[in-house]
Amino acid sequence: MSFTADGQRMLPALGNVGSNTSWTMNNLPNGTYYWKVQAVDQTFKGSLFSDERSFVIGSAMAEASPDDENAFGKSVAVPSRFALHPNYPNPFNPSTRINLELPESGHVRAIVYDLQGKEVFRLREGEMNSGYHVLDWDGRSTAGTAVGSGTYIVKVSFEGVNGLREEGRQQVLLVK
Repeated sequence: MSFTADGQRMLPALGNVGSNTSWTMNNLPNGTYYWKVQAVDQTFKGSLFSDERSFVIGSAMAEASPDDENAFGKSVAVPSRFALHPNYPNPFNPSTRINLELPESGHVRAIVYDLQGKEVFRLREGEMNSGYHVLDWDGRSTAGTAVGSGTYIVKVSFEGVNGLREEGRQQVLLVK
């Protein structure tokens, strides 16, 4: 781990991002944490940094069964705002993942549409807890058949329990 001139921690990720897509930092004190991501290729040329994101530790409790003594009562990170991220990988074959951030619990509807506006597959319809979520799509229609190569749109609507209403759209490119 290295630090920038202003004291920020930098977490190195060598090789293809597909081989290391997550980092875990344990025992962080309660507070708000901010992060950005930058891709660096084999020649050490870096991309622009992503938009700044944040999460809070200590403002919500993990949901767990009372029988699960390891999880009950632990603090969890909660996003500070609604966010729908680009799918990965993109293009994809045969499946892709879409990251979703919910600042509070509420009703989520996530639907995949073709470019003519026809519903192709319903990824999610129901209540979801606040936090970080992954929506997986295997490139199949509601009927269970593989869809053709092309561009699809994922529309996510969120209605939080405290009245927060958000909507996001993400283009998904399916290549077979």
